[in-house]
Amino acid sequence: MREKLTLLHSVRYPHESEWLNHPFFDRLKQLGISSILHFVNRQCQFMNAFEHVLGRYAKQEADNHILTACLTAWATNMGLGRMGEISDISFHTLVSASDNFIRPETLREANDRISNAIAKLPIFRHSDLGDALHSSSDGQKFETSIHTLNARHSPKYFGLKKGVVSYTLVANNIPINAYIIGANEHESHYVFDILFNNTTDIQPEIHSTDTHGANEVNSPCCICSDTSSRPATRICTIKSALPWSASNTQANTVMQSSGPCERPRRSSSSANGTISSALSCPWHSKPQPRAPSSAS
Repeated sequence: MREKLTLLHSVRYPHESEWLNHPFFDRLKQLGISSILHFVNRQCQFMNAFEHVLGRYAKQEADNHILTACLTAWATNMGLGRMGEISDISFHTLVSASDNFIRPETLREANDRISNAIAKLPIFRHSDLGDALHSSSDGQKFETSIHTLNARHSPKYFGLKKGVVSYTLVANNIPINAYIIGANEHESHYVFDILFNNTTDIQPEIHSTDTHGANEVNSPCCICSDTSSRPATRICTIKSALPWSASNTQANTVMQSSGPCERPRRSSSSANGTISSALSCPWHSKPQPRAPSSAS
């Protein structure tokens, strides 16, 4: 009996003879990271975003080959020391270029240029859900070897070590914004922040998160950024699905709520498509009169 249960609950792993990717990708030529970066730079000139920290008083000009080596070293977690050993660029040259040209402001501008260039491609809109640009955000845990300011303990993911969380906003498979937060922080505190501070031309109409990114504050706050915030299991349209929206009486979806600030549920008895104005919400609900207290 135990052997039968083991066979039923065993996980089936693919054999070496089974192919995991489509055969189409086997016919594509493999290219290096530097070649891809140079090709992308010819399309959107993202390298021009890396300006010297001293501005017009700088004497050092940006070299695309050196910047490519620095970006590759940091992105692959190789480090400038290892990159200086395996390349023909000295370590001091890499450090000087990294300190003078690579910083959060220039990285954000370069990422925005690449994201905007991808958004102009016709294939970008093929990932829309119901003709609406849909985004999502989630955090990815990374263990840190150095105890930085954001590094925190998380026994679930790091054991006895420390790590950080890369909270990323993705729209149609394009990462358009990201924050580095501590592993002890709740992701829902950064949902509105990562949406409101999105500086790209990609402005999502619908946003979804998991339960760790949902709270009762994000939805009314997202009215300012024209984005409806709902967990991934409940995707709603912009503004019209918000029970505390000013235009909730003339929206296109029928919703009803069973408790204060609860997520609205679709009504099965609706046919014409209007939102019920009698939604239970602290901003709309009328105060209940107090019952007269009996004299003791």
